[in-house]
Amino acid sequence: MNWLIGIAVTGLSFLLQVRPRLIKKAFGVDSWRHLDEADYIRRFRHLPRGMAERYLIDKPSDYPPFLRIVLALVPKKMLEQFEWMVAPIFDACHILLLFGAVLIWTGRVEMAVCAQLTYALSPLVIMENSNLTTRSFASLLFTLGWLPLMLYRAGQGTEWLAAGIFFLAVLFLTHRLALQALFFLSIAWSIFEKTWFFAGAISTAIFAAMIFSGGFYLKVLWGQLTMLNYWRINSKNRFAHQIRGLPKSSEQEPDIVFRIYQTIRKAPFLAIMGANPFMVFLLPWLFHPEWLHQDLFGIPAMVLSQFFFWACALWVIGLIIRQWEPVRFMGEGERYLEYACFPTAVLTAVLLARQSSEPGFLLWIAAFAVVAIAGGLIPGIFLQQQVIVQDTERSVTPVLQKVFDELNRMPDEVRIFTIPLYLASATVHFTKDRVKVLTTDSSYAHLTDLKDILPVLKIPLSEVSQRYRLTHMLISERYVTLSELGLSEKQLILRSGQFCLLTL
Repeated sequence: MNWLIGIAVTGLSFLLQVRPRLIKKAFGVDSWRHLDEADYIRRFRHLPRGMAERYLIDKPSDYPPFLRIVLALVPKKMLEQFEWMVAPIFDACHILLLFGAVLIWTGRVEMAVCAQLTYALSPLVIMENSNLTTRSFASLLFTLGWLPLMLYRAGQGTEWLAAGIFFLAVLFLTHRLALQALFFLSIAWSIFEKTWFFAGAISTAIFAAMIFSGGFYLKVLWGQLTMLNYWRINSKNRFAHQIRGLPKSSEQEPDIVFRIYQTIRKAPFLAIMGANPFMVFLLPWLFHPEWLHQDLFGIPAMVLSQFFFWACALWVIGLIIRQWEPVRFMGEGERYLEYACFPTAVLTAVLLARQSSEPGFLLWIAAFAVVAIAGGLIPGIFLQQQVIVQDTERSVTPVLQKVFDELNRMPDEVRIFTIPLYLASATVHFTKDRVKVLTTDSSYAHLTDLKDILPVLKIPLSEVSQRYRLTHMLISERYVTLSELGLSEKQLILRSGQFCLLTL
């Protein structure tokens, strides 16, 4: 019966995540690339060595391959029909793992459900699973890797150490940011506990990833370092408009995602606080450190203290990366909080259970409800509506499909540049093989080819056209005007909604 309750709550979380995709099926940016690369693996039975038939920048892929390998095991037709369910399914596994861990430790189903709600109502969790990315799978693998290491440190047996290293190795073959989070977390833990255990475990997992992948992980790791260097060089323009650069305060950008980025750029602390408002329930633990030295509800004190450090360290790491300009190239700081959702949920559930026997318990319940509804559910649904349901830029709508249909009717080879560049993946996926797109799956190519194009166009469009022998352009007039690019109506082949297909 208890597990049926956990499954029911998991089902509600799943429905919350897929709700906008039931309305807007063809939404996403990286989704189409993952589908195409998975199809390549499915057809040729090996990792892509390049895709000269579709990418104008044909350099070998160095993207972590494991999710794409998993996707390749699913029949193409089924995967493309239900790709919007993939990330929520991985997250459902994560929330069930959370429910099971709390239930096994405490034997109290209400605590397990509280932990589930804390996890599921985080705005970051709600939004991260809106399209096909590696993030939800990586978050699950992070917990499957880090939790066993903690249990081993708590004296639970060497089998937990082996399990932790295995799942971390798989994680490194799945997602890059997770390695950065683990790197900083292990440094913090090593300093705090004066031990190199976690650093040694991560190094062993990296070596295992190299073995599992037949050495391919070396290419992945080099690609990650290359991409970090690329964003270090371009850190000031990370959230810039590709054509106009950083916007003036008086400018109003129509794209909601771009406006969110500019708000975060001006007040980065808001991104950290808004990503997981349940972090506020870590404060009572901070003011009552003695709780961390007690076995509470069957959870050993050592596990609770490690959960607290796990959550707080990632929160501080994310905040530093968001706030401190010299390290902003390490990524979007709030993304690091994805990996703190599990321990935050457990600590929140334990806190409320502990306060249930204290005066003022109803105030704690009211505080949890306010954070859950006003800080989690409402912002999550609002972002879903604004970013997904009402989206016209990152979705393959009928007006954009009309452009793709026009491209598919062209008898000769098309060499096309899309502005904004996030239209490139959809263009590849929804057009025929004779349409080649200015894009790449190589991190190294960002330093060699894209450095003059992203994040800001630094050279004349005519030079880009000559370099890649372009024949066409696809632009969104909501993003940039023809005149800004030096293009004219005479070059227009088709205007469909805000999208323009032009000849060069």
